[in-house]
Amino acid sequence: MPVKEAICTGYVPNFQAFLRHPRDVNEPVELDGPSALGHAVKDRHLASRLLASSADLNAGVEYDIPLSRAALIGGVEMIEMLLPHGDDVNRGQVLHWVLERREDTCEVLTMLLKRGASPNELEFEEKSSKSYFEHGADADKKDTSGETGRVMAAELGLDHILTIDDVTEEENHTKPTQTLGINLAFVGQAHKAGARVLIADLQLTPEAEQLVKTSSGKIAFTQCDVSNWSNLKSLPSEVTKAFGPDAVADIWIAGAGVFEPKWSSWLGDTEEAHYKQISINTEHPMKLTRIAMRSCLGANKPGVCLIVASGAGITGAYGCPVYCASKHACVGFTKSMAQADRDEGFKVVCILPGMVSTPLWTGQEAQDVHKQFSFTENVCITAEEVAEGMMEMVTQGKYGGGSLMEIRKGDLRNVLESREAYRVDEGSSPEMKAWVDECYRPIREVFKKERGVKKSGANGVH
Repeated sequence: MPVKEAICTGYVPNFQAFLRHPRDVNEPVELDGPSALGHAVKDRHLASRLLASSADLNAGVEYDIPLSRAALIGGVEMIEMLLPHGDDVNRGQVLHWVLERREDTCEVLTMLLKRGASPNELEFEEKSSKSYFEHGADADKKDTSGETGRVMAAELGLDHILTIDDVTEEENHTKPTQTLGINLAFVGQAHKAGARVLIADLQLTPEAEQLVKTSSGKIAFTQCDVSNWSNLKSLPSEVTKAFGPDAVADIWIAGAGVFEPKWSSWLGDTEEAHYKQISINTEHPMKLTRIAMRSCLGANKPGVCLIVASGAGITGAYGCPVYCASKHACVGFTKSMAQADRDEGFKVVCILPGMVSTPLWTGQEAQDVHKQFSFTENVCITAEEVAEGMMEMVTQGKYGGGSLMEIRKGDLRNVLESREAYRVDEGSSPEMKAWVDECYRPIREVFKKERGVKKSGANGVH
């Protein structure tokens, strides 16, 4: 139909003629299809014009309305613009349409659920079951195959298991503190979202101890020195001890870090063999990522490793050169691991907080750096704000492998450029593709051998 084609292609003269035509703007423009607005959901200008002309977001046949088409192909910003104009998010089977999206599925689904779409109006789906349950879905409702959402969630591992190292962020890495750190804030948010969590640290703070005690077995603790690789290699086994023989962590957080302590600083120069600050800040995230990948590949499941770096990972600071170098390395490592997401379904991402009011700055052992860098609360973000960014990165598909998020005062979601030295895409030449394939071949061969070998991968020798 010319009207439909004019709207879909955004041809303004025909579109204006359609608006001037003496007909109901909410009539379907094709048999059993939506009204004109349903064909304009990819063009903000045309959609706005139609809404101004009294277009109804809920007009059309029962299963195919403009909101249905927006749920299928509309951008997130477009859907945000349209939703205030619709009075019934349960008409048009919108949640069914959302599940056919190619991107931003969970984000759009959550948006509609928050607007009141009933999570019990459709069968459960692997990529979005967690959102259903968080918004009141009946976990005991059966789908068309007779399975309940509760059973399906358990089979799919949607009650995520997280391994988080170091919740104290104490400056000397040995003493607990009573100030909430970034990782402990993340533990709280992950637990609230329904995840099971293993905390790996030297010892727990009083707040962390209380969280473990009141978690009904959903949060466990194991002692771990992240600079000791034997401790790190034991973590997959510690997960099974805490949560059962078949438990495999699918989200890993490399959160331990120290900030230019006197016992490991470039200026102090007291160490004889190496900078332990590098072992903690740099080597441990790299090693943990390798352990995490082997664990997830062995269980043949996707996974995520988030590395907590710092804004110092993209800038230099004369006052803390080893710390800056350690965080630059984390950023470079994360960029280099982008291909693992495309090849193996394991994504490595990195968050770069600015100054945060945590024990790193406020602890007893941090008094010298507190004074040196003129620490003040009014330039800080909170641990909770950083934890929210971490939750976004590990749960939302828009943050692919290699993603970097800077989070600082006044700019809580600054996604940084993450360039790879070489990447094959649709425009790459056959010669380039062949060269990259050969470059990646040894890596892919190793991961192929590790995939599905649970005995030596997920819970065995690392």
